[in-house]
Amino acid sequence: MYYSSLGDGLQIYRADMDGKNQTVLANLTSVGGQTHIDVVLDKPNNRLFFSDQTNEVIRYINLTSMEIHTILSGNLHKPTSLGIFKDTLYWTAEGDGTFSGAVFKANTTSNSVTAQTMADGLGTPKGIYAFNSVATEITGTCS
Repeated sequence: MYYSSLGDGLQIYRADMDGKNQTVLANLTSVGGQTHIDVVLDKPNNRLFFSDQTNEVIRYINLTSMEIHTILSGNLHKPTSLGIFKDTLYWTAEGDGTFSGAVFKANTTSNSVTAQTMADGLGTPKGIYAFNSVATEITGTCS
């Protein structure tokens, strides 16, 4: 399992499903205060994405090299919940008086990652899950 914890900064952890073998993957002192952090695993590409409301960025940890990369930055309107389906990352953004909340997406394999609005005028959207019942992976041999 993967999870985050806020204290003096953001820490992102990996642990076995029983909570044993807890390991700190990232210790980010630039994130602090009362913020919402979300993580989502991109298993096929061995990356763990995380949102950073304080700095308005979305980053990922390369789980092979443990390097941290920023994939989106700028005016992301406090990115919160994350979801991923295939190579597309989805996230929600909170409304703040000048912006009404929205759901965004971005292709994570492009050299120039840009956000696209999927739905807006949502106030304070929380929670997102990307699923497509038609797009299933088939393994094995068919005869």
